Amino acid sequence: MLLKWLEDMGTRIIGLGRYFTAPLARMSPELITSTINENPELMEKIVEELDAGVIAGAINDKPEFVSDLMRSINPQIVTDLINNNPEFVAEMVGGIDPAAAASLLEDNLEFIGEVMARSRPEALAGLINANPGLIGELARNLDPAVIAGVVNNNAAWMQDLASRVDPRVVAGLINLEPSWFRGLLQSLTPATLSDIVNASGDLMAEVVKLLDPQLVAGMLDGYMDFTLKVLQAVGSDNLVRAVNRLLAHPATSRLVYDCVVEMPPLRRAVRSKVKMVGCHLQTPQEFRNIPSY
Repeated sequence: MLLKWLEDMGTRIIGLGRYFTAPLARMSPELITSTINENPELMEKIVEELDAGVIAGAINDKPEFVSDLMRSINPQIVTDLINNNPEFVAEMVGGIDPAAAASLLEDNLEFIGEVMARSRPEALAGLINANPGLIGELARNLDPAVIAGVVNNNAAWMQDLASRVDPRVVAGLINLEPSWFRGLLQSLTPATLSDIVNASGDLMAEVVKLLDPQLVAGMLDGYMDFTLKVLQAVGSDNLVRAVNRLLAHPATSRLVYDCVVEMPPLRRAVRSKVKMVGCHLQTPQEFRNIPSY
């Protein structure tokens, strides 16, 4: 009976808008999710009838109820929803209030981690690229340590995701919320970040090109021990290629030069990596006057 009711409800949601949440909210979340878990194809049928904006509005109206649903629904069902309906999910996520989204993420980290690990990286990358504004708003509402925990626990998957994210989205977040990004760095493990750089060094170089140079210099200087640990683990070829890309860009060439001059530990670390692979940085003439370069 509940299965038939849910199917009928799916066909009526578009016209009813936010008012469809009232009967659902009076039901047991466990009863709804047990029916969906036993009939996973139901979600696909219902999605075909839904308006993404209406669902976003329902989530905004009843985030606590949605959180209860997330605690008992099979993560694979949500994963399939994301993988099979990326445009619908991107539109829906774009309509969710950032504060509600942040609350759902923080209250259901284990569930979110399972969904991420099972989702196709290209599907989630598309979701992120389609909603850059939401990503920045989420940053204001989420503890960076929470995000770092998800990244640290899904390092291999994050490498694939990072290689598909638009550099403008990442740079926009860092420029807009530098203090949040500093908090993220404090909670990430150097090994995790170095693995991401090894997998997507070109992306990292493109991101740096779009950042405020003073912000980059400040972060490198303020987290020198962390930076050096990352550099030690980054592949030498990847590092050389990334630095050469920065040197070829007028804005970031000056940034690299200033960092090399002002930060001897960083200079020595880069120089050691270059020697290790027998490569040469494509350095401008002015670099050759720097001691011990």
